[in-house]
Amino acid sequence: MHKQSPVGCEGVKMKKPIFVNSNEILLVTYSDGEHIARSGHFYDEFEILEVLNGTEGAEQVFRLDLETKHYEDFSEEIAETYIRDNSICLDGAVEHPFIENSNAYAELLKEQKAQKSNDIIYGRYEQQHRLRAYDLV
Repeated sequence: MHKQSPVGCEGVKMKKPIFVNSNEILLVTYSDGEHIARSGHFYDEFEILEVLNGTEGAEQVFRLDLETKHYEDFSEEIAETYIRDNSICLDGAVEHPFIENSNAYAELLKEQKAQKSNDIIYGRYEQQHRLRAYDLV
């Protein structure tokens, strides 16, 4: 018997949780050689973004587990969160290279370029829906 997925769930991508446990270290590497290392607990990507506030030039964001000597680069996931929450106010000025080099930023630029192209061809939404005198007759 074939199970059907609930309506609207076919294309849902599960979001990978971003956190740093208390036995792990958050390491942010910068282009100028200065790095930030903070011991956990960071419960989500917003707390990690707080560490980046007021800084520039972050190259990568890692979670280090000193017990197992394992590390994970989750720069892309942090960049996705940053882009999702700040896409309206991004005007080409991105303060961190890991965001500028991310797939999320490339996708945002692609969407903006397509929108500008559509605005040139069809006019902005406001221009498309403006009523003229002969529209009412």
